[in-house]
Amino acid sequence: MAVRSRIEKKISLMGKERGSKNEKRIYNALTRLMDSDDLDYFFIDFYETQRLSLEDKAGIDFVVHAMEKDADLVEIDEIPIQVKSSAQSALKHMECYPEIPVIVVKPSKTEEELEKELDGIIKSKLGLKSED
Repeated sequence: MAVRSRIEKKISLMGKERGSKNEKRIYNALTRLMDSDDLDYFFIDFYETQRLSLEDKAGIDFVVHAMEKDADLVEIDEIPIQVKSSAQSALKHMECYPEIPVIVVKPSKTEEELEKELDGIIKSKLGLKSED
């Protein structure tokens, strides 16, 4: 029983470490995206939610503030994003929080692919068409 408990703790720790690495990759991708001059919208800023905060407990890892360039009114949208390490956990997230977009971060995904996927999420939430 004690061996199983140690194994479960180790697996849990490994999952948390992987999640932290993936959230760091998304943080970096959002930073690069925010600094880009080639966007179809204004990327104002973003923040990472605090661990165990109400937002975190509601399935949100990041919040992006963005707005359409051609909007008649100055309306800043808050776009929540959840980061997952597997498609299976992403599906569970979508069942619980269908209104919160999720990005699956695999080690094989390039930084450019992550930026493109995040750009697509933001465009979708702003009601803009993606180039794909």
